[in-house]
Order: sequence, then structure tokens, then C-alpha cells
Amino acid sequence: MREALTGIRRALDRSTLVWTRIGQPEQKRLVAHGAALAAVAVAGLVRWALGTGGATSPFLLFSAAVAFSASFGGARPAATALLASLLLARLLFSAPWTLCLLFALEAAFIAALAVRLSGTLRQHREWLESADVSLRGLRAADRRGRIVAASLHRLQDASPDRVVVSLDRDGRIADWGEAVQRLYGVGGDRVVGASGAELFGPSTASEEFAKTLSGARKGVTARARGRHVRNDGTPFEVEVELDALPPLAGDGFTLLIHDLTGQQASESSARLAAERLQALREEADVAQCRLASLRSVTDPYLDAMPHVEAATALLERLRGEVSADGIAIIGTRGFRSAVFSAAEGLQPEPARFQGEARPERGLRTILIHNDPTRVTETTAVGWPEKVRSLIAVPVLRGGEIEAIIEVAYLRGRRSTEWEIALIEVVAARAVGLLQETADAKTGAVA
Repeated sequence: MREALTGIRRALDRSTLVWTRIGQPEQKRLVAHGAALAAVAVAGLVRWALGTGGATSPFLLFSAAVAFSASFGGARPAATALLASLLLARLLFSAPWTLCLLFALEAAFIAALAVRLSGTLRQHREWLESADVSLRGLRAADRRGRIVAASLHRLQDASPDRVVVSLDRDGRIADWGEAVQRLYGVGGDRVVGASGAELFGPSTASEEFAKTLSGARKGVTARARGRHVRNDGTPFEVEVELDALPPLAGDGFTLLIHDLTGQQASESSARLAAERLQALREEADVAQCRLASLRSVTDPYLDAMPHVEAATALLERLRGEVSADGIAIIGTRGFRSAVFSAAEGLQPEPARFQGEARPERGLRTILIHNDPTRVTETTAVGWPEKVRSLIAVPVLRGGEIEAIIEVAYLRGRRSTEWEIALIEVVAARAVGLLQETADAKTGAVA
């Protein structure tokens, strides 16, 4: 008994090994044929169990077995069931050949009908399964679309300078939201159905829009920058991006419009602020330079020097501050007919010395720009003929001219109010130093 069980187990193992080695299509074919034979066997057992009418109706229930085999496995399992049914009917019920032929024709018709109905049902089942998958996809897409639409409305409310317009496949406006209505100042009932080129203004609108639409149809994001017009005629700069809708969303485009009015205003404000800051920096630099110049000509160290040397050094410093070629000072009182000039630079010519300052010129500052003849006629210290520009500033005391300081340039040059003020400061201080020297000499002689 144990050996028999062992043999059965080995046979089962070999059968399992053989079954696993064959391919899946072959396994399905064998299962279908096995199911057909099993259906015929069950029909025969039931028919034999009934036990009545065996000679007159031997194929009772075998047609059902053939139909089951055809619907389960197709035409070949149905043929197997048909042949097995004929064999059992001949063996068990001694069915005549004419009846077998009629059964074969009937069973073949039933099998063909079952195969056809089974295929139709399978196609409908597959179609329903694919439709169910598509329906789930559409529901998910609809849900995502609602989420995107809600997010888009919130985005447009949060960012009033960006709006979205939906266009159909021909570039006509299909959707016009409230944000777009606020931007352009016109309702959707007036623009829906119109060409998107209407947004680009009257001039070259069709060409510009056609170019942008052509780029979007190629599957790339088409970008453009131009000038749109509001309903009241106000033009404004925009940047647009045109994208094709995904296939699931339909055949059309989305037009993203970015109003650059606020951005341009911010850029203009930033540019103006930068210009003002640069102007303040330049003014601060100028103020620093002027402060340094003022410190240079008011240096207390000069007071420790002999007065004539201090006056000469002061004139030299002034010459550097105002970029002059020569500076000289001539007195009208106290040190009359005396000329003092900066140690470096251009010097007056003794042969051209006028002898004294001419008070008949009045109490005013004389500015001569690029006129050597007039310089020759006006100068009191006798500058060379090559001097082209001159600044003559009188030093007043008690309403009378005490001295005149002359600043000479070999080139045409216009002077600023600051330079003239600095010259006046230096002239007053230099005259004071020279007057002290003249007073000291007078005291010594007395």
C-alpha cells in the first residue's frame, strides 16, 4: 500500500512538472478541452441517470454541453464536445446514424451561435471595462479641472496683473472671466466668439496674433510682447504666453496675459530713486570737495608763516583748487602798485604791468571767457597776451576797492559761483596778510 501511494505521488509530481513546463497558451487549450470533455461526461451521467427515452432522445442535454464548451473555449473545444457527445450517444443509447447527423448539424449551429455570442459578449465586456477606465479618468480629469479652475480664479484675484483667456481651435475667444473683464473694461458678451487678434489693438493685430498662434500650434509656448488697448482707448504694455490645451481638455489654447503697467511703474520708481540717490551722492562728493578746498585755503598753519610767504602760499593753493594757470593780486591802498602772485604757474609780465588797479571798473566781479583782447584791456597786473580767460574779483572795505585778485586761464573756461566765492574768501585773507605787512613796514619807518 505504501509503495502504491509512493508511485501515485511520483506520478503526480511528474505530471506537475510536465504541466509547468508547457506554455500558458497550451495550458489554456488543455483546460478548455478538459472542460468540454467534463461537460459531456456530466451531461451523459445526468442523461443516464434519468434513464427514460434513451432511444428516442439520446442527445438530450448534450447540446447544452456543446454550447457550454463553445462559449468557454471556442470552436475547437466545441468540436471536442460534439465528437464526445456522438461517441457517448452511440455507446450508451445506440443512437442511429441519421439522428447523429442531425445532432451534429444542430450542435454545430449551436456552437457557432455560442461562439458568436461569446465573442460579442467579450467585446462588450472589454468595451465596458475600457469605458469604465475612461469614465474614471474623465471623473479624475473633471475633478482636477475644477481644482485648477478654482486655483486659477484665486490666482487671478491674488495677482490682478495676470489674467487667462481661453481660445478655441481657430483662435476665437471662448471664455472671458471677471479678471479679464476688469483688465480690459469690457464684458464677455461683447467679445466671446471674436478673434483673439482683437486684444492686440488695431495696428498689425492680425499679423502679430497669427504669428503667435502659429507658434502655439507647433506644440511650443509662444511668447510675445506688445501693446494692448483697454475699452476706454488707454494703451498698455503686455507680455502674452499662448499654449495649446492638453488633448484631454479639448482642442484650443490658453492665453496668459501679463499687464506690465505696475511693473513698469515700479521700474520707473526704482530708476528715479536710483537717479536721485546718484545725484545725492554726487552732491555729497561735491560738498566734500568744496569742504576740502575751504579747509585748504583757511588752514591755520598759514598764520604761523611770514605774511608775504603766507599770502603767496595761499594764492598757490587757490590756483590748484580752481585749476588756474596763474593768480595775482594787486592793491589799491596800503600796498598800492604792489603785485603778488602764486609761486608756481603763469606769472604777470612786468612790461605789461598797468601800475595799479583801475577802480573805475566799479565794484563788480569781471568774468571774461575766451577773449584775449578784452583780457589785455582789463587786466591790472599785466598778464601775457596768450591768456584767454580772466576772473577779476574786487576786495572791498568801507565801500571802496582795497585790492583786486585776478585768476588767469590760457584756455576758454566758465567759472562757477562756488569758485568765485572761494576766490573772494582767499582774496580777503590774502589782502589782510599783505595789509599787515604794509602796516608793519609803515610802523618801522615811522
